Amino acid sequence: RASVTPSTKQKKTPLGTAHRGRTHLPELGARPRQQQPTMTTALGARLVALLALRGGVTHALWHAGTITAAPKVSGHATARHADGSIYLYGGLTGSAGSPCTDEVWRYDTDGAWLRLEPKNAGPGRLMYAAAVCVDDVLHVIGGWHPGEPGSGGTFDDAVWRLDLQTLEWTESEHRVPGGPVSRHSACVLDDDHTGSPMVVCHTFRPGADAVLVSTDGAATFRPQPTTGAPEGLSMCASCAVGTSRMLVFGGSTREQKMSSDAYLLDAATWTWTKLESPGAGPTPRASSCAAAVGDDTVVVFGGAGIAGDGYQGGKGLCGRDETWLLRIDDNNTAHWTQLEEEAQEATPGARVAASLEPLGDGTYLLSGGWDPASKETFGDAWRLELP
Repeated sequence: RASVTPSTKQKKTPLGTAHRGRTHLPELGARPRQQQPTMTTALGARLVALLALRGGVTHALWHAGTITAAPKVSGHATARHADGSIYLYGGLTGSAGSPCTDEVWRYDTDGAWLRLEPKNAGPGRLMYAAAVCVDDVLHVIGGWHPGEPGSGGTFDDAVWRLDLQTLEWTESEHRVPGGPVSRHSACVLDDDHTGSPMVVCHTFRPGADAVLVSTDGAATFRPQPTTGAPEGLSMCASCAVGTSRMLVFGGSTREQKMSSDAYLLDAATWTWTKLESPGAGPTPRASSCAAAVGDDTVVVFGGAGIAGDGYQGGKGLCGRDETWLLRIDDNNTAHWTQLEEEAQEATPGARVAASLEPLGDGTYLLSGGWDPASKETFGDAWRLELP
């Protein structure tokens, strides 16, 4: 797509007043590739994708740019609406010490980012919250308010609900069981007993690492005991797998030890299963992002591992720019495939704390993130196609 002169204007939408920033094709975060022959037939592309879902090798097709400028944040929270649009809340606007934002954005299926203007104050400026959409409500759960540099900030146990029709925030009278939390994850599954949607949160706390949030209108919450849970891990990549399972991958402990394990939660039995893998998979990493491809397949991008000299206060972080496909078979075995990318001029650069969400057209939206090497926060957006 051609770029045009940047400008800003307001557009009235059914969701309220939105700010629309005009097109540019971002160069930040792009990783150049040498031009090579591509597979041009739809039949060939579909065949390669089918092989990938069965454990073969395929290509990740990345497309740079959106119709409008993307939010420049990392550690933000995103959620997919049933209509295929993506909602984004908060995040850090730069490197450590930079301010957080309380902005709400919507990515429409036409490729436009719209900044929304809620009618009242909401969760405030924060990062590392979790978010989900249920019907026409955006739930923002927990998070971290960094505060002034050196203060340590404050962690939150609040649950906020944004009505996406009226754009009004409501704070629940209930709190996240177990206390304030950040760097956690949440997804929407089906309640096995009622068939209604429920929100399941994974946290790092032993004995309270899955929390059920009821969406019955009263917004009641209860701790949900589970067995076999990954303990002490935060900054995991996570997504729903089908309607009754939740996957978490990777993560970091408080001692900055990284994980390459994948766990699957069955909400029918509230049992976690550590997935064994017969072959090679991603190296240990945290702050990658994931999205479901089908009822048994997940795509994972990015994250960061630790170099041989150790964490060193964050200086030892090594960003990853790999795209992986994870297929889970009937025996709960993980089959990993690293997707090839050499047939493209550019692909996303290494980043942590980005987001990856499925779009309504079968592609996936990668937004934001931070590069541990350059200390840059990304204001780009990439669309991933698995033909």
